[in-house]
Amino acid sequence: MVYIMLTAWVRPDKGRAFGKIVLEAIKKFPADESISKLILQAVSADEEGIKAFAISEVVKGKISEAMKRSTNLALFYAEAIGEGFKYKIETLMSAIEAMSVIGLEMPE
Repeated sequence: MVYIMLTAWVRPDKGRAFGKIVLEAIKKFPADESISKLILQAVSADEEGIKAFAISEVVKGKISEAMKRSTNLALFYAEAIGEGFKYKIETLMSAIEAMSVIGLEMPE
């Protein structure tokens, strides 16, 4: 299984604005489980700012569509927040799959 993780960072003074933009994004980019299924959304904060991330499980054969969707979402955030916004999009595989690639098996 392939996963996509979108990580976003904003300055502390942009936290409330980012929260409002996330609420807008939920309306503008409604869930489409024919492409991916949201697994986890989480947020952390420290003196440097706010880090938010979302991990979605990609439907087999839909990696291109899922990447495009994540990129459009990140660009929406970037345009709305402006200076002080950074993001990263990563593709991931499960630990079980990663171990099998190197010929090992995870214990049950």
